[in-house]
Amino acid sequence: MAKRTLGNWLVSVSMSSICLVANAGEVHSLDQAERENSSSNNQAFSQEQRDGNRWQSPFGMDLPSGVSFGDVISLLSPGIDLQMVTEMGIKKWPYQPDTYIGIVCFRHSKKRHGELPYYLNSPDCRDHDEGSDIALAMLTFKGDKLRLHSKVLTWSGAGRPTLSVNWNHSNLDSPIVLDNGFEGKGSGYLPPDTLMHFDFARYQISDDQVAWGIRAQTVEGYSGGGAEFQSLTLFRMNVDGVLEPILSEPMEFWKDIAGDWHEDGTRDHDVTSGENILMLSRKKHHGYYDLRIKSKDTNWSQTFIWSAQLNGYVAE
Repeated sequence: MAKRTLGNWLVSVSMSSICLVANAGEVHSLDQAERENSSSNNQAFSQEQRDGNRWQSPFGMDLPSGVSFGDVISLLSPGIDLQMVTEMGIKKWPYQPDTYIGIVCFRHSKKRHGELPYYLNSPDCRDHDEGSDIALAMLTFKGDKLRLHSKVLTWSGAGRPTLSVNWNHSNLDSPIVLDNGFEGKGSGYLPPDTLMHFDFARYQISDDQVAWGIRAQTVEGYSGGGAEFQSLTLFRMNVDGVLEPILSEPMEFWKDIAGDWHEDGTRDHDVTSGENILMLSRKKHHGYYDLRIKSKDTNWSQTFIWSAQLNGYVAE
């Protein structure tokens, strides 16, 4: 099953709690199933490939004046060969002046895709590939120079992925491979396949701190059909300048299960989907606002409160 993107995320963040998933339907051919999961992102990407346009990072390309991607790589991953970079990006942080978030994804293997670097030929940012690393940092641009604002957070697919998604409290359909989770069978934790893009909705987790997110994706292929699961991981910078993942939860799924064949060669497909949104509550624990993940179509919700011991959110 080819990777597909469900489209731009619409995240509602407010200082109140309201009730806002499971949509289901049957289509009669794979073409129709594909249309059910179409998006402007898919169409734009396909058009870029047809037109031969230059590479565009899904994480952003907000380079300050006079700054190159090589400068970003040098800050986050000193000494890395550009040919080994599989994805990279930098995006302006809207809640603090002259601040950016940068990411570099790279491999260790010297095997290359022809003469082009990875990011120009087959870009991706995989979270659990043992041959890859991911470097992430907040940056600041002052005095015509890009500098580190936080310490660089680096993790490897060989260890526990930083973005492992917690499926233990979700209402959404989960991946089949969850039973073979990263922490052991039945743990409820699973690393995503691929990091997709930054999420800069205003996640005001305390009176003086705004978190930011990364959206990630897991894709499964079945003998007939397939599924896509998307998650959100929130980060904050602590007082020591260290980036910390504070919440990692499923947010959306789309599943296509093939059914009966027809005489004309087409096949029924049972298509189901679900989507949640993240909201802020007026209530606080240890100085941090409670977070509530809610279904868009049902009354289901789950509240997460701040754990001073874990420096992150846990299910209430």
